[in-house]
Amino acid sequence: PSEVQDVRSFLEENAIPHVLVCVETFESFRGSQSPIRFNQNAGVICFLVPAAYAEIARELLVEIESEE
Repeated sequence: PSEVQDVRSFLEENAIPHVLVCVETFESFRGSQSPIRFNQNAGVICFLVPAAYAEIARELLVEIESEE
């Protein structure tokens, strides 16, 4: 969750359309999960990009990760 804004900014800077999908764990419901649009405290975070942009996004994100 701490890298969500970095990845989102990176995708926007490179004009890659995306949707952020998360699953939040609710402790009050004994760990049940609920899909939500965005929550930085969520358990699972997934960026979805159109298939036409998938390979480009993957290559750029791997490049950034290797620089760190």
